[in-house]
Amino acid sequence: MDSKQGITLSPAVILRGKITIPRQWKHTDGKTYDVLILKDFKGGDGTKGEKVTHVFMERPEGVTSTAPLLTVANNCFQNNTSLKYFDFGGTSLRHIGQTAFNKCTSLDFSLIDLTISTLRQIGYGAFNNAGDDSKTADIVLSSSIQHVAPNGLLGLKLGSNSSLTIGSKAKPSVLNLAKGVSALNQRRKFSSPGW
Repeated sequence: MDSKQGITLSPAVILRGKITIPRQWKHTDGKTYDVLILKDFKGGDGTKGEKVTHVFMERPEGVTSTAPLLTVANNCFQNNTSLKYFDFGGTSLRHIGQTAFNKCTSLDFSLIDLTISTLRQIGYGAFNNAGDDSKTADIVLSSSIQHVAPNGLLGLKLGSNSSLTIGSKAKPSVLNLAKGVSALNQRRKFSSPGW
């Protein structure tokens, strides 16, 4: 726990099905902290489909701001073949750790919003072999993305007419193309209108 900022939420029990991540957590010290980091949400041993399928962010009535979540830690959902949805758009996410969604083969990118204006980094192998290749998706990453580590997006499993766009003409990406190209799956349409 970092008392200056918030806490890391790492479940001590096996979670299954649809879950909602709280914005804050009351710690044993009696204080309430923002939930800033998700860690170790693989859940279950997978033999009976005992895994998280959907991750939502708490949205209290009357609160319009996004959840304070900043990081999905390394390996957080790795190998969770049941995970279909993650509420990226409901967060203030800045960093997706290495292999965080590696082999999450049920992720439906047609339902996922990755245009998070706060997202800066995608770690090594973060989405390696992730996605449902029976679904067509047009993935748009915000122009705020600054670093996609090697293999960060390599092997995205998307339908044949899918596309990946970083930034827009109005807000071109600041991503260094030389570093970013090796991170992208060259079998799909890729564009960055500002380049």
